[in-house]
Amino acid sequence: MGCVQSANLAHFVSDRCYSTCARSFPFLDDVTTCSYTKLQQVEVDLPVMLMTTSFYGFLLNPKKSIFLRPSARILGHLVAEEALSVSSEKR
Repeated sequence: MGCVQSANLAHFVSDRCYSTCARSFPFLDDVTTCSYTKLQQVEVDLPVMLMTTSFYGFLLNPKKSIFLRPSARILGHLVAEEALSVSSEKR
């Protein structure tokens, strides 16, 4: 649905809700979860993030959900295992 009315409130609420998820980083209505290994992602970090999402009644859009990526573009930056760089779209 997005955050049309109050981005600051949405960011505050998501920060509080995901504060117990050590490697989940919310930003407005998005959540990024990172791990050191794929095994840790599958067995620990992803289940904790999904349980938290379910507990607070947040809904995930399956079309926008991407799991187990080696790299991702986050807020105009390309984040990968090897490096962090500014994405080509932002240059």
